[in-house]
Amino acid sequence: MIELILYAFSILGSFSIIQAAAKANFLGGAFSRVFAGSSLSLATTTWLQGYSNVASFTSACINGYVGIGGYVFIFGLFALAAVWAENLYTHNTLIR
Repeated sequence: MIELILYAFSILGSFSIIQAAAKANFLGGAFSRVFAGSSLSLATTTWLQGYSNVASFTSACINGYVGIGGYVFIFGLFALAAVWAENLYTHNTLIR
């Protein structure tokens, strides 16, 4: 479950960085967009998995060791990811 959360946030973060680069006409072709997206997603996921405090706290929240506050935290993460995805779909930007 923790990997799913890390991948979701790294993909959404990668989309926002790639979108900013595309608006600046940095990414010209389709291959450069795909390469930039996949490499940026891999880099952010690797960084997030190496950041053990976030991973251990999120894992403790999922396993119920933090109590009701942990479940509220996890719900907040999913709500944030849902809002980012909805903004990306409707407005073509993550933060509006």
